[in-house]
Parts: sequence; C-alpha cells; structure tokens
Amino acid sequence: MKRTRFLGWVVFLVGVSGTFDPHSALADDWSPHRTECNRIFSQGEQSALPSLKKCVALWLTYWDRSKLSVTDRQLLVRGITALHRLSLRKNDSGGSHLANQAASEVGIVLSGSSSSSSTRKTTPNKRPNPGTSTKRPTPSASNSTVTGREPFQCPEVSSKANGKAKSLVSKGVRAFRKKKRKKALEHYLNALKINPCHENGLFNAAAEYAFAEKADQSVELLQRLADIGSKGALKRLNSSRIDPDFEPIHNHVPYKKVSGFARMKIFNSLVDVSGYDLGEHELYRIEDLLKKFKYPVEKVGLRDKVQGRKRPVVFYKEHSAATAYVVAKIVGHPGVQLRKICKEIYPDWETDYDIVVTWGNRIKKIDGEPAPAVDYTEMDPDKQEKRLDNLRKAQDDALRKPEEVARKVDHAVETPERIQKKIEGSIDRVKKTTDTIGRTLDKIGNL
Repeated sequence: MKRTRFLGWVVFLVGVSGTFDPHSALADDWSPHRTECNRIFSQGEQSALPSLKKCVALWLTYWDRSKLSVTDRQLLVRGITALHRLSLRKNDSGGSHLANQAASEVGIVLSGSSSSSSTRKTTPNKRPNPGTSTKRPTPSASNSTVTGREPFQCPEVSSKANGKAKSLVSKGVRAFRKKKRKKALEHYLNALKINPCHENGLFNAAAEYAFAEKADQSVELLQRLADIGSKGALKRLNSSRIDPDFEPIHNHVPYKKVSGFARMKIFNSLVDVSGYDLGEHELYRIEDLLKKFKYPVEKVGLRDKVQGRKRPVVFYKEHSAATAYVVAKIVGHPGVQLRKICKEIYPDWETDYDIVVTWGNRIKKIDGEPAPAVDYTEMDPDKQEKRLDNLRKAQDDALRKPEEVARKVDHAVETPERIQKKIEGSIDRVKKTTDTIGRTLDKIGNL
C-alpha cells in the first residue's frame, strides 16, 4: 500500500426461576435428565412453556449425537416443535430463538420459521479487478450492512481520470507523512470525486474520518469498499481492524458490522481436568489464527468457571454474528456451538465484549491419563493450507454479505429429515420436578 500506516449451549435463563450455581460443573452427558425431559417432550404443546425451555436448553447443553437414540430423537423433535409453536403463540422471542437453535442442531426445519428462508440459493456477484475502466455491476442489495442503505454503484471511470485520482491519493499520503492530516483528507476526497471507487482513497479517507471521530463518514466509505468486494477492497477492510487510526470508532456498532471488528476474549474450560491443563495450547492456536486474519483478541487464557465442556462455544452479540461465523471456523472444532448474547436469552449477562470464546473438547484416557480426544494443533501442512484457504473464503463472505452470513448463523439448518408423527416406545414417568432440572443449569454470568 502507498500509505506507510496501512497495515455446550450453556444457559438459557428466559423464564427460568430459582438459584443457579455459577461454579457447578457440567454433567457427563444427557442421561441424568433424559427421563423427565422425554416425559415433557412427549406432552408436546400440553407442556408448560418454561418446562419446554428448560429441557431444550438442557439438551443443547449436554447433547451428544452418538448417545441420542431414535426414540429420544423423535421425542426431542416433538419438544422442539412444541416450543416453537408455543413461543410464536405467546410472542416469546427468547423461546423462538432457542427452538431455532435446537432445530439447527438436530437438523429439522420449523414450519413458519425464518430459518427456512435461509436455504434459498443466491447468485454471487461477479466483481471485476479494480482499476479497470469497465462499468462495475450493481451490487446485490443483500450486501448492504447499513439497514435501508442501497449498495454503492461504481461509475465507469476512464484510465486518464483514474490516473488523476491516483495522483491525488499520492499527494494525500505525502501530506499524511508530514502530519498534515486535514490536507491529506482533502486530497483523498478530491480523488474520490473523480473515482468514487478508488480503493486506496476510500481506505485512507475512512481512516482520517475515524481518527477525527467522525464515525458515520468513515463507515460510509468502508461500506463502499464492502460493496466493491474485490480482494484489494476486502484486504483494506480487514486491516481497518488493527489500524490504530480506527480505534476512536471501535465502539461504533456500524463500524463493527462493516469491518468485522469485535472486542473478543477467550476462555479455557479444560484448565483443570484431573489435575491436568489440557486446553492452553489450543487457545494459543486459536489466538494465532485470529491474529493471522487480523482479529485482535484482548484477553486469552482465562479460566472458565464451568470446567469440562465437551465442545467449544462462541457467544456473540447480534451485531457481531457475521464475525462469529468466521471465528467459529477459526476455532476449528467440528462441534463448535454458536450462541447469541441477548437480553431475551441472558437477561443477567452484562459484558462489553462482542464475542466470547470458551474452549472445550472431549477427553479420553491414554495409559491411564486424561488427554484430548483430538489435538487440533496437529495438522498435516497440506491440510492446513487448504484450511487457511477455506477460512479466507469465509472471511470474505462475511464482509461481502454480512446480513446473509448473520442469517446463516442464527437460522441455518441441515437438510430436513422426515420425522414420524407417532412416538413409539414407552415413556418413563418420574416424580422429579422441573425445578430440580433447572438447578442443574450453570449461570452464564461466569464469563
């Protein structure tokens, strides 16, 4: 660049009453809760909404696909469907979100759910190389990060005009190096009057606006880079996350959405497994990858008060859904779970962070000592390079189509499966109350 400066579902609290122990450990599996929750699931919409919430949340917390029998799955589907219908009927957004998350895990489509619309195929935009004099196609409306904003349409620019714009950007860079920042911005803006899609001009002007704490103007130019969507434009968007000039607008939500920036910290739930620390090396693997893709991490290696998670969890705020999608892929565990942080679901969780990652993994015994079932730090170099390519694609998708990726995070489901309506087998009845079940949940406020 011309410019030297260019560089397990853990708790569902809605409707849950009672006291929760933030230090309680996760149970080994779903078994302790199976009988009572199967009874509740079997009653379908006759069950109380809070009971369905508790049991679906418990299943998401302790779920193990290998231990889910055919009968259990049929009952679970009935329970998820009942939760979805009751939540819609009672306008319970938290219950609807929980039902959608559970449906995503088990691989079903809920009738009337917005998740079904996420399966529609979209045709990606073809984007020519920057700097050409051909007219660029109009970007898809789905590429707009700012609600209600029409994607920017790049006009046709002659080679001569583009050369003049380039010259003005160079003048701006020289002014910047002399610390004449207002003059630098003036040159950049003049360049953009000639070529509104000059990528260097867009990035440098956005940086100057951010440095001056003019967040809206900065975001507008960054959004234009996202609309262009070329490799060069996306590279500049990525760099805005670590460029110090953008620090004054780090708390501006539209900036977070368009750039992918998120305040982030990483916990370890395997600090103490039979006296062994089995997760630290994975945390630093994740941190190194995040840095490689220009996602800064504020805190790493924190001890998760909930120890022994069997899979990682990526908690995210709604505006960081697209970034969470990329982070989950960087985490790399096939069982990684994505969970939204919002008042409807976690009313007591207050955090300044946009994304919270907690590492978990299955543990097995080797020669009598605990060890990770799979070590994700060990990977064949060829496979590693392929994985990096896939991560780059995921990151580009998140920048080009953030709203589409966010919908994928919240609502995407696997291929629908045909579910038998008749539930077979007998249902064990027990005297345990749902309050007893509720007390097994660990409070999310530990993060």
